[in-house]
Amino acid sequence: MTGRPQLTIAISSNGLVVNGEIDASTSSMLDAELAKLDGVLAVVDFSGVSFIDSSGLRSMVDATERAKKAGCSIIFANASHSVRRVVTLSGLVHLLNFDDLDVDDHET
Repeated sequence: MTGRPQLTIAISSNGLVVNGEIDASTSSMLDAELAKLDGVLAVVDFSGVSFIDSSGLRSMVDATERAKKAGCSIIFANASHSVRRVVTLSGLVHLLNFDDLDVDDHET
């Protein structure tokens, strides 16, 4: 490990594109970029996210709550099976908006 965060975040035309691992060492990067989102709808592409822990989930929940208070929405798109599984098992599936997550699909 090089000591550098294993996360990259790029701005897209309708939100963000996130690649890498979201954990305690990188969640502050995600927090900062999510806080900059504006507009009625923002899409955060998670197709390149290979790992997420509770600090990443906290970033997602905080951003979703901020957006709701502002009358906006954030959709987390293209999440991998492993990310979807962590969200489902955490019980946060009903708080976060995913473009491709069936809230009735509770895998164990």
